[in-house]
Amino acid sequence: MKKVENYWNFRYRYMNSIGLRPINRSQMEVEETDGGVVIHLHIEVGLPNQLFYDVALARKRRRLRLPRLHPTIRQKLREADELAAEIEEEISKDIERLELGEGDEQRD
Repeated sequence: MKKVENYWNFRYRYMNSIGLRPINRSQMEVEETDGGVVIHLHIEVGLPNQLFYDVALARKRRRLRLPRLHPTIRQKLREADELAAEIEEEISKDIERLELGEGDEQRD
């Protein structure tokens, strides 16, 4: 749990460093039960409406450049999208075959 809380603190500091001003509230509850310990971590992040306009204006004026993902991560995401498109195409072909009644002969 501490790792999750520390990660949020890291992201919060990062958001502050690039000019975003999130409203942060976190709460952790530990509850002991017969089976063990239950930990509830509540993280609330609030962003004021004006912040969205400020970010859009800063990006328009090229004052805010949000970081891009690492090239290897982008490549993995592209590969995953391509694989998902292939699977979706195969599923749609199977559905078409079933709708036309062609798939019934293959099941015997």
